[in-house]
Amino acid sequence: MNQLVISCSLSPTSHSALMANRLVNELRKVGDETELVDLRDVSLPFCDGNASYDDTNVAMLSAKIEAAHAVALAMPIYYYDVGGAARNLIAMTGSSWKEQIVGLLGAAGGRSSYMSLMPIGNSLMLDFRCIILPRFVYATRQSCGNGKLIDAAIQERLGRLAGDMHHFASCLRQFNDSPENSSQKCTKGSR
Repeated sequence: MNQLVISCSLSPTSHSALMANRLVNELRKVGDETELVDLRDVSLPFCDGNASYDDTNVAMLSAKIEAAHAVALAMPIYYYDVGGAARNLIAMTGSSWKEQIVGLLGAAGGRSSYMSLMPIGNSLMLDFRCIILPRFVYATRQSCGNGKLIDAAIQERLGRLAGDMHHFASCLRQFNDSPENSSQKCTKGSR
């Protein structure tokens, strides 16, 4: 499987980036070819509804999203909403998300924002018919310390999310490759 993990925080001390790195390691443990894209390393223009769509980094990210069997978004949460870099990424790469399998990870200061991943999940599901994995991973600042992910429960949940990403992508691929399902193909972009 070809999996993509996108770290959407621009903070140099990002907790969601720690989660993204751990998820990459967990996906590799299950044997998936996995790439990490860190938005701190990619100059992505702000969506202007016009010329910004022609940016080479937008084209590169769109191609990576389309080519992946599943994508995970690791996002910071500020004031009960995901960070603007994640929303900008989705706006800029729009249709490349069509019928994608998506896992969601969020990092916030406290426990009260755990539902903040729902709006972006709903938007991806409704706008692009994404399959949103039901196992969200949400971490608070107490889950991290000294630049490391220290919460064993969060580490275990990331391992389970990696298993879900692998399982869903494998099942969908098997379904699409099966001759009995030739009249019911559900490949990305078929609708």
